[in-house]
Amino acid sequence: MKFLKTILLFLLTANLYAQIRFEEGYIVDNNNQKLEVLIKNIDWLNNPKTIEYKLSDTTSVVIGNINQIKEFGINNQSKYVRADVNIDRSSEDLNNISSSEEPDFKGEKLFLKVLIEAEASLYVYNDHNLKRFFYKNKGGNIEQLVYKKYETSTNQYAYNKTYKGQIAQNFRCQNISNERIRKINYRDIDLVLLFIEINECKGSEITYNEDVQSKKVDFNLWIRPRLNSSKLDFKRDSESVKFGNKSGFAFGIETEFVLPFNKKKWSLIVEPTYQSYKVNGTKVGNVDRANVDYKNIEIPFGVRHYFFLNQKSKIFVNVQYMINLNLDSNIEFKRGEYSYWDYEINNRGNLVAGIGYNYKDKFNVELRYLTNRKLLDELNINTKYSTVSFVLGYNIF
Repeated sequence: MKFLKTILLFLLTANLYAQIRFEEGYIVDNNNQKLEVLIKNIDWLNNPKTIEYKLSDTTSVVIGNINQIKEFGINNQSKYVRADVNIDRSSEDLNNISSSEEPDFKGEKLFLKVLIEAEASLYVYNDHNLKRFFYKNKGGNIEQLVYKKYETSTNQYAYNKTYKGQIAQNFRCQNISNERIRKINYRDIDLVLLFIEINECKGSEITYNEDVQSKKVDFNLWIRPRLNSSKLDFKRDSESVKFGNKSGFAFGIETEFVLPFNKKKWSLIVEPTYQSYKVNGTKVGNVDRANVDYKNIEIPFGVRHYFFLNQKSKIFVNVQYMINLNLDSNIEFKRGEYSYWDYEINNRGNLVAGIGYNYKDKFNVELRYLTNRKLLDELNINTKYSTVSFVLGYNIF
């Protein structure tokens, strides 16, 4: 528990004192004046309503809102434009899904992220579980590409895919077939590639192109040997047995999915690991002996958060829940050669927390704490099994 408190304290301290990173960019104000500024880049998952920026390294932070800024961008990374649009916010949540096929448009002022800027322009708006794409043809207005899930009168689900007809009607080009448009899905990569083709077909210069492929989920596969220090305390009525600390090696393979937002500071991790803990001959009273033979597959899964130190180094913390798969394990009490109690160990899970260091996304080291776990289901027996691990990691993929 102390280790968990340390992790939480580290998270609070790191967030409080973490270096705020402002990167070179620009804003365009309501007078169409373009200012070179430094913008706080948090790699927005959802389209922002405000941004923080500075005129220089030495000036104070200014908060700019959508009523003050017409456009802003971070050099070579992202670009947003303000637009008054009609947007359909119909939910796809099955408890709130609409029974109407028609979009429910409402006028809003939004910052839209630019995906393609050319004669045929493409934009996207994200707001948690809502994603909507928008388009503009030449000097026309920005309009939503319509896609809506709805419930039919027969309690089935159907989709309004008007966006395909909108593209076919507004961006006709000899080299873009109806079959090509028909196969387009309502997602970033499909629409970006299609709009690139449309502009190439029209001979239109693309002045901005968001690299959506760089926004994919990154995959890492880590080989992770470790040194475990484990202990087990057993208490039944007035009888108490401390099996003591036992060190041993274990081996795990961690799969990490690095999420493509917030500067790739977050990842999902899962790490099947084989470990064992075996102690024989622990004295119980004057004549009895206790043995524990515990072998299991640990499967911790959870989240990891990175704190960047520089381009090569970063610190990380993990919080995970661990599933335990027992491999024919037991706690046995013997008098001489006679076994008078033999308890089968359960598969109960527990929480895991860790703090570590990553170098060049190739090597890492971690100190990990596995919280106390009750190994037996007996009502009158209390067991506490805990482990501290020192883990080394090497990224093979």
